Amino acid sequence: MCGCFFWKKKKCKEVEEELRLSDSNMEDSQEGDITPGSSPIIVKKSNTLSIDEPKSIEIEKMFWGIPSKDKKLIINARAESVLEKPLFHDAVRNSRCVIPAISFYEWDKEKIKVTFSKKDSSIFYLAGFYLIKGNKPSFVILTTTANNSVSRVHPRMPLFLEANQVRDWILGNTPENYLKLQMPELTSSQNCKQLTLW
Repeated sequence: MCGCFFWKKKKCKEVEEELRLSDSNMEDSQEGDITPGSSPIIVKKSNTLSIDEPKSIEIEKMFWGIPSKDKKLIINARAESVLEKPLFHDAVRNSRCVIPAISFYEWDKEKIKVTFSKKDSSIFYLAGFYLIKGNKPSFVILTTTANNSVSRVHPRMPLFLEANQVRDWILGNTPENYLKLQMPELTSSQNCKQLTLW
């Protein structure tokens, strides 16, 4: 799963450059540990269409988690089966997004927090989608089977994209091309001073 990730405002300029975003106001983004129920910056299809650029992308603050029938937040969806789920099918087809992150966390069997990041320290673009429920736009992060670098800690990991894949994921017509991507090996670190989750 992906239940917590990390972001720093100093990386906003890098996102703007990599994704060719202008006037994005990313400096308003939330910083530090991002947890479900918060409203971080996401990148999505633009609501504004123009003659010069009929399909574009923009940033927006959006709530992480979709309320379920039992009032718990649905924060993740399995990439392998998301297109088969009635609640998610239309959103994955029409309302995809990415969530910039520097790293994400999982907790090992001893309930110690383990930080995962890319070997080159580049930005994760976590693949997700959003829908509007009760007049409130909310997003979900897609997960996939963990590779060897993560599976020792958790069987799932977030599905993420490279910068050059983001526009096609958000604006293209074939999301299924990305749902079975193989994730690269990641680096991990464990802070001995970190408090346990429980």
